[in-house]
Amino acid sequence: MEYYRELIQTYSDEVNIDQLSPRAATATSPASSSLDRTEALVAFQISTNAAIRRFLNSVNSAAYNSKDQCRTTRANYAN
Repeated sequence: MEYYRELIQTYSDEVNIDQLSPRAATATSPASSSLDRTEALVAFQISTNAAIRRFLNSVNSAAYNSKDQCRTTRANYAN
């Protein structure tokens, strides 16, 4: 379980909201600044959702692979 916590932490560390919006440094008005932050937040949410989906797929894959291995090693498994 600790491995998966570290995996999620790694993905969240890779996504830096300030780097997602190149216009954030040149924004002059509060309206455009909030728009840039919104765009960055959306990009962060998409990348976080993708990381969570990959994490869940890997957990699901590991669970099913272990079940299949158990099932296929039984003596009465069809050849």
